[in-house]
Amino acid sequence: MTMTRRRFVQTAASVAGALAAGRAIAASPEAVYAMVARIDRKRILTAAQHHLAEQPVTVTSAHSLAAPAGCTTISPKATTGGRTP
Repeated sequence: MTMTRRRFVQTAASVAGALAAGRAIAASPEAVYAMVARIDRKRILTAAQHHLAEQPVTVTSAHSLAAPAGCTTISPKATTGGRTP
């Protein structure tokens, strides 16, 4: 089989992933959390700001497709898993 650019990149990515996974498995949980915090800090904080800006949805105002009659109706599927009691 000839080595194409695509095959080379796939192989290199697989090797890099395997090495990173090996290091993550060997690392202590604290080191893994620190690594994630260091690498993903900006993404995590951006997502947190986005979600904190949303209006909260209370349980009583939430709607379910399983209870089309309204939010006060309890769906039998939700309580019995769809089985007839």
